[in-house]
Amino acid sequence: MQPSGSQTGLKVISILDIISGVIVALSAFMMLAGGAVLGSDPSMAAEAAAETGMEASTVVGLAAGLGIMLLVTAAITLITGILGLRAAKDNQKIKPVWIISVIALVFAVISFIMTVTGGGSGSNIGSSLGSLIMPAITFWLANNVKKEAGL
Repeated sequence: MQPSGSQTGLKVISILDIISGVIVALSAFMMLAGGAVLGSDPSMAAEAAAETGMEASTVVGLAAGLGIMLLVTAAITLITGILGLRAAKDNQKIKPVWIISVIALVFAVISFIMTVTGGGSGSNIGSSLGSLIMPAITFWLANNVKKEAGL
């Protein structure tokens, strides 16, 4: 059976999710490594603290926290991509993609609202809006495939 347009779109978005998930995972590992370097070298931590106006331990903690958040984001993105590829081949396997796309979309909307209400700059709002697009497209395509599958 020929895949539908939504399945083909889901396949493309899933491949993009996998690529971006790998890039985000690499960024997370670099952030964690940077935090480890800052934590192990007091002079570097003090220099970073002086540049940011924060305590050295806060800078190290932020680097570790951001690294962990990036790692979780990468995992969700990779899982979405892998499940999306599976569902693009067999539309009966769309439910996990639909569920994770709803979760990702909710988090993206919350992030966008927090950026806008937190007085984010134009570039932050634009970036947050850009981060909202992929989960929205994934949800829309997963919803279409779910309807086509009769689920």
